[in-house]
Amino acid sequence: MQDANNIEMTSIRQTVTELERTWHAIRYGSEYGNLIRMVQLIEVFTKRLQAAGLEHAAKLVQNLSHKLAPAAAGQEHLGPEFLMHIAKDLEALRSSIEEPADGVILLSDQDARHQILVLEQSYDIVNQLSREMGLFGYRLRSVVDGDGLIAALLDYPANAIIMDLDAPGSAEALTRLLVQVRDSAGRLLPVLGVSHNDDFQTRLNAVRAGVASYLIPPVDPHDLVMELDLLTHRREPDRLHVLLVEPSVARANNYCGILEDGGLEVTAVSQPEKALTALQEFSPDVILMAMYLDECTGAELARIIRQFPIHTSIPIVFLGPRTAMDQQLDAIGVGGDDFLSGPTHASYLVRFVRIRAERGRKLRSLMLTDNLTGLLNHTCTKEQLGKELARAIRRQTPLAFAMVDLDDFKAVNDTYGHPAGDRVIKTLARLFKQRLRRSDYVGRYGGEEFAVIMPESTAEDGKRTLDEIRIAFGRISQIALNGTFQASFSAGVAAFPEIDDSTDLMYWADQALYKAKQTGRNRIVIYEVGASKRKS
Repeated sequence: MQDANNIEMTSIRQTVTELERTWHAIRYGSEYGNLIRMVQLIEVFTKRLQAAGLEHAAKLVQNLSHKLAPAAAGQEHLGPEFLMHIAKDLEALRSSIEEPADGVILLSDQDARHQILVLEQSYDIVNQLSREMGLFGYRLRSVVDGDGLIAALLDYPANAIIMDLDAPGSAEALTRLLVQVRDSAGRLLPVLGVSHNDDFQTRLNAVRAGVASYLIPPVDPHDLVMELDLLTHRREPDRLHVLLVEPSVARANNYCGILEDGGLEVTAVSQPEKALTALQEFSPDVILMAMYLDECTGAELARIIRQFPIHTSIPIVFLGPRTAMDQQLDAIGVGGDDFLSGPTHASYLVRFVRIRAERGRKLRSLMLTDNLTGLLNHTCTKEQLGKELARAIRRQTPLAFAMVDLDDFKAVNDTYGHPAGDRVIKTLARLFKQRLRRSDYVGRYGGEEFAVIMPESTAEDGKRTLDEIRIAFGRISQIALNGTFQASFSAGVAAFPEIDDSTDLMYWADQALYKAKQTGRNRIVIYEVGASKRKS
């Protein structure tokens, strides 16, 4: 019985594909014969959907029938707006009959992280892009010409446009179209252009027209995702964070007021030992430190801070009265980066601290991230787990930790080459970045192994999140010079409060990962409750 249902659903999907192809032909101008054919298909299709229990899909098809009947009778003009609405209805029909596998929730326009308009005349290209890019959180809507693009902008909140640059024709036509796009959208939308022409003049024309990125066909959906990530994922950066170590309450209040008015976030401590706790808690971008503290000197505290490898990249700026140059150099020589003598004008102080903080953040990012993926590196991942676990214990909130490993990765490298293996690693890293919350952390633990830290999440929460990513990742077509293939990963999850030590969290997550591998791979396993009591 199950096989019969699967056969019927496959047939239904094929009919939807035939409807989509027929509508694609209509949009090219071959109207009458294809309109009659489409109406005939719909009449039979409605009954099949009702018999299969797909009532919502049947209603969508009935709605299509009502819209198309006047056009088939010659009473309705197939203008850009009409074409767009029918395409939207077909997209809704496709979504209604695509059953999510293994609990995966398909993205609606409202759920999609970013909505993209595609000017492309090939249905097959659009269909492939839509399926591949949908796994990365992008929802695509296609149009076949400039008029359709302008009409779609009226009710589709696009975040970017993918455009066949050869479609408008001349450079002047492309420029005019993009001016219309800006006027219709009411804002500057990033445009990713695709063209068969790779000469300098065509690229120059595209730049002058306002095209932000330029690709040559055949276009890999993964390359499009990477470019769109750069163009659309422009989150507001976190405010630069300053740690102020100043024993004088009056001076601390003065510095805090000036820096916070300048848009900086400031954490002030008066006692040297509290500076170490603040460093663990807040990871500041720069440290402002008085030369003379109550229990030690600023130089001595700087030496202590530099004993922790994770803090070596944070700039330390000493604050103090005007002193001899030799004293300033001595202070810098023991671990400081600069010396700021007072009194200092407020605007100068803010600009000085901001420049130091921005440079410190960039340097820290380079030191703490993996070159291939941009994820946290091994050392930083372990440090971050310790921080998040300490915070969870202090606040008594849950924390999930997972070890993730690509399945049969050696076989991928052996069969398709190391460049393809690197591409698989980068694809999974990109999927993690897009599907995890901003409050989560993911690091490349080593080779094909990753670690994921999910604050305020139980083990079940972590498993659910990773399962959605796992299923999406398995649907992605990995592209190599000698063919395409699918990849998968397994993961093990451990959590606080069941485990309250970071080393134990890593150990038991790794043991759960081992079990996932031993029981078939391509799955997520939670560590066994009570297993930690049996650890020798």
